[in-house]
This record gives sequence, C-alpha cells and structure tokens, in this order.
Amino acid sequence: MTGDPRRHVRAFAFFSALLRPAMRLLLRFRGERIPDPGGPVFVLCNHNTDLDCILVGLSARRQIYFVATETIVRMGLLGKLVKRDFDPILHRKGVQGAATVRAILERIRAGFSVALFPEGNRSFNGQTCPIPPATGKLARMCGATLITYRLTGGHLTSPPPGPGVPPRAPPLWRSTEPCRSITRFEPAAWCSPSIFWVRTA
Repeated sequence: MTGDPRRHVRAFAFFSALLRPAMRLLLRFRGERIPDPGGPVFVLCNHNTDLDCILVGLSARRQIYFVATETIVRMGLLGKLVKRDFDPILHRKGVQGAATVRAILERIRAGFSVALFPEGNRSFNGQTCPIPPATGKLARMCGATLITYRLTGGHLTSPPPGPGVPPRAPPLWRSTEPCRSITRFEPAAWCSPSIFWVRTA
C-alpha cells in the first residue's frame, strides 16, 4: 500500500457523496447497498463496462480498494489522481498474479475491504465470462466476508462497440440479485458453486 489510508478514506467518502446523485440521474443507476458486516469484505462482481468500479464503489457503505490493470495509472493526470487518492491494487494482464494476490491479502488482513472483477475482461453481451478457479481459493484464503454482486444493463455502452458504432441508449443500470454474504464461519458454503452462483445468469 502506498500513501496515507486516511486520505483514501476521505477521498472515497467525498467522491461517493459527489457522484452518487449524478449516477442516479445520468445513468439511472439503482444498486443495492453492499452490507457492512463490521469487518473487511471481499467483493466479487461481474464486469460489463469501464464504469463498473465506480458503480460498485457507490454501492459500498465504506471505503473499498479495487484491483485494476496498470493502464489505469498511465492515464496522465487522472491516473496520478487515482493512484494518490484511491491507491488501487495494480495487476498486469497476461502474467501470473502472485504479487496481486499478496497485495489483496495484505490489505484485507490490515482491515480494509477489496473488490475484484474476476472475469478479467469486460463482457461483450452481458453474460458472465469464465472465472479462474483460483478466485475461489483466494476468497477462502483471505478470511474476509465474501460479497457477490452483479451489475446489469451496461454492456455495449462504455466503451462503445467500435469506431463509428453508437453505444446503446442509456440503460437502467442496476444490481439484479440481492448481495450474498458468505463468512469465514460458514465452511460448508465455500464450494465453487456457492461462490460463483451469481455469475452464471
């Protein structure tokens, strides 16, 4: 972790309050609030658009760190601000993520929550892409409450399908199924079907 976690908490609270009404108005986003069990949570969410991390963040009751590709901090001034104020856990596509796993475990064991989009790539048609089995192992290792979250309505909007192809009309962005929580005290629930049930719709 780099920077002051207190700064990250303040930035998260400020931008959440600023963007939540804007996202409800502009994107018609209606999302269930992610429950706060009183300790760190590990959020697994499907991935349809570039805005997914913002929408999941707006659904959280307290500050959360996101796993993101390195390209997010290479976006000039915006990337520097994201790195300074939100300190995402960076992952390089196409390589094994041992360092990413260590960073996730370190932050969760330090008492912070983490969100991951385990598909790795955005879904073109809104259907959930394959998820690596190692995601289930990571969820068991971290010891945090597991939250599964699903977003719908955003595919083919951000980014648009291709050059010259207009994006779909603004959809109703929402979370379709209720959040599901699995704690580390429920060992019988930690089989892969339970962890990934929300991703198969």
